[in-house]
Amino acid sequence: MRLLLTDTKVARQTATLVANVRTLKADHAEVVDPILESIHAITNKAVACLQQLEKAAGEERGMIAFTHQISYFNA
Repeated sequence: MRLLLTDTKVARQTATLVANVRTLKADHAEVVDPILESIHAITNKAVACLQQLEKAAGEERGMIAFTHQISYFNA
């Protein structure tokens, strides 16, 4: 899977962000847990969609190569 990373030029401290989420989860688990579960479900669906696209693209590349080979031999 290809992944594009960009620099948003916004300074962030990941450790601080994670600590803030941990505190929110500890203080408000009944609210934060469903949000994290939803994020997890969305991420899983996105991964499945990307895998399907990758598979379809691979099959399409294979068909294009096969078609080019047939065209070459029939020329």
